[in-house]
Amino acid sequence: MNEPRLLEEEGDCEDHANLLCSLLLGYGLEAFVCVGTKAKAVPHAWVMTCGTDGTITFWESLTGHRYIHKPTNPDEPPLAKQAKPLYPYGTIGCVFNHQMFLGNCQPSDTVETCIFDLNDESKWKPMSEEAIKSVCAPGATTSLPPFPPLCASTIDASVTSNEIEMQLRLLVSEHRKDLGLTTVWEDQLSYLLSPALASYEFERTTSISAGNEEFQDAIRRAVPDGHTFKGFPIHFVYRNARRAFATCLRSPFCEEIICCHGDQVRLAVRVRVFTYPESACAVWIMFACKYRSVL
Repeated sequence: MNEPRLLEEEGDCEDHANLLCSLLLGYGLEAFVCVGTKAKAVPHAWVMTCGTDGTITFWESLTGHRYIHKPTNPDEPPLAKQAKPLYPYGTIGCVFNHQMFLGNCQPSDTVETCIFDLNDESKWKPMSEEAIKSVCAPGATTSLPPFPPLCASTIDASVTSNEIEMQLRLLVSEHRKDLGLTTVWEDQLSYLLSPALASYEFERTTSISAGNEEFQDAIRRAVPDGHTFKGFPIHFVYRNARRAFATCLRSPFCEEIICCHGDQVRLAVRVRVFTYPESACAVWIMFACKYRSVL
């Protein structure tokens, strides 16, 4: 599997390492920025995470590559087989994060022989809390302006939802006309799709699933015996109906719904736009159809 690659549009390795370390800390990992050198003694910075099982992982912030650290024993006989490190790091002088700063005081600062037991003060000397506070205390650094508040959304969710929905109805009708198919919309079926889209957005933002049973019960009541229902929900972060429609047609399942033909075919589409600060939005679309099943 390809490793993720981070963009290098701006900033040096130290900036990238600080950013990556902050992200990993935000995800609840024990992360540190490592300061040392790589090949040919070139100064370098990378990120290290300490697993709960003691696993040490190096993260190269410029490429996204990850390396598991397995220290070699310098006292082993020369012929003893030891795993050769794959990472490009040469030496390490210190590690730090938002709470700690530790200096490497092991006999050798070569990364491949270092033990990363940060609780062992014979190997890693911590900076005192007083020293850290003296550096980070109020007034010790230039005060930054307060972060500007987020702007309220300028998008009218209801109006935008209706506009996109009408555009999609027109696009579906034109597409079916090109295929020689007539289009009959069922407004009641479209209406029943609304709660499902609200549930999908709620689950996306909270990871809590709710309302699925009620939606299925409502659909069962709306679809007569001997008929089949098919639905296709999809999520977008933009409001371009034509672009969204083209994307939906690339899904074989959605195309099957849009191009459905048979006995008593009824189509439905529902759009729900959910607005967020800075005019960001989540756009949920569901295409659906019901038709009489022919055995």
